[in-house]
Amino acid sequence: GKKVEAKKEENANEEKKPKEGKKPKEEKKPKEEKKPKEEKKPKKKEEDDDDDEENYQDEKPKGKNVLDLLPPSTFNLEEWKRFYSNNETRPTAINWFWEKFDPTGFSIYKVEYKYNTELTMTFMSSNLIGGFFQRLESARKYAFGSLVILGKDNANEIVGYFVFRGEGIPQEVKEAADFESYNFTLKSHTDQVAKEEFAAFIAWDEVIGGKPFADGKVFK
Repeated sequence: GKKVEAKKEENANEEKKPKEGKKPKEEKKPKEEKKPKEEKKPKKKEEDDDDDEENYQDEKPKGKNVLDLLPPSTFNLEEWKRFYSNNETRPTAINWFWEKFDPTGFSIYKVEYKYNTELTMTFMSSNLIGGFFQRLESARKYAFGSLVILGKDNANEIVGYFVFRGEGIPQEVKEAADFESYNFTLKSHTDQVAKEEFAAFIAWDEVIGGKPFADGKVFK
């Protein structure tokens, strides 16, 4: 009886062996899986095409910015930025600005930080301006500005001027995270006091409004 059982076990083992041997044969299935892999390649292309289409769709609205649809202006903001960078501010750049400025296509705003009494070190105030300017990146095409720090440590303020394309504040500026921390006051191009202030803030005069210039940054 034990021999018979032993033979049964041998037979069972022999039956198991070919079954186990069949497993690698079943592993040949990955070869068949190569076909779907090849099919995936065109899918990727389709996906890439979809991405391209989405990109094109994203680009189209950017070109439809309301400020881009305004009538052409005699004042070219990019030309002004280059002229300002490459020439003496007083009197050359300032004279150029007022000779070319188009009040129907652009607006001038005085900008004042709302929480000047909370400012401490001047370098920290400068960092605040830098952070604000970084968040205005999408408005670069439509804006030029100079914000300065007047005063000294523990007694300073952030104030300056901006020039915007259009008759109001661009949406890109309003959407900036720090926008609500500043007061924007529209100024007339015929207001002599505003014109003198504007010149002082973009020229970084040593003293502005009786207060010493400490630091500043230009958005251009």
